[in-house]
Amino acid sequence: MVGDYSTEQFDSGDGALVRDNAVFALAVLFLKLGLTPEHDLVFHKDCPADHHDCPGGHVAKGDVVTRVRTQMTTLQIDPRAT
Repeated sequence: MVGDYSTEQFDSGDGALVRDNAVFALAVLFLKLGLTPEHDLVFHKDCPADHHDCPGGHVAKGDVVTRVRTQMTTLQIDPRAT
């Protein structure tokens, strides 16, 4: 995700567009690779060796996990079933 979400908003404007794009991409990758956002999503700031606050304080990991899980569910719906 491009941006400094310690100073930029992540829930409106361009930040929300970046968020939604990242959520979609993560959902596709997690489905393809058989991963789960609850266990396999790692933010840069989760790495103790790096000492970075990436992606920044305006990004709540729990919110991203919920959004990715919701998108994964949406992508798994077979459109022929409706």
